[in-house]
Amino acid sequence: MKKFAYYFVLACIISLYTHTASAHIAISGGVAHGNSKKMPIDSNGINLKYRYENDSYSVSWINSFLYTDTNELKDKFYMKSQYYGICTGAAYRFNDWSSIYGGTGIGYSKFQSRHTVVIKNKFLFADFGPSFILGIQFNPIKNFVIDLSYETNMMRDSNTSTFTAGIGYNF
Repeated sequence: MKKFAYYFVLACIISLYTHTASAHIAISGGVAHGNSKKMPIDSNGINLKYRYENDSYSVSWINSFLYTDTNELKDKFYMKSQYYGICTGAAYRFNDWSSIYGGTGIGYSKFQSRHTVVIKNKFLFADFGPSFILGIQFNPIKNFVIDLSYETNMMRDSNTSTFTAGIGYNF
């Protein structure tokens, strides 16, 4: 999954140099808070978004990368949870300061626990599944972006829900 993060950042950097004069690029980053009904601990992490927008159209393209993790010691159990999500989709601009977006992608969740006293007592869950994202972006001033989104991932045994909030720059 680290390769995907590197490729995402590389694509953002390359596109900075190849955009046309009538196009706008918005890059935002922020915090994420996720939870799952099957996993007993909540996780925190980061969210990165890249948006390419052409002035000629009100529909644009957006990508999102999400990573959350947590470690916790609870009732003699060590628990660790990780989630990675990559989504892409369309965004629709209402006016100069607001737009909504939605998309789909893939998510990977991993949860492991082990007893701190009983050595052979371990549990591991890892699975891929489709993920969906919905969000809204505001531009209160010309080059400043405020981003709020919700991402959910549907897996065989567990659904992960994550809320994100971030700020960014539009150029």
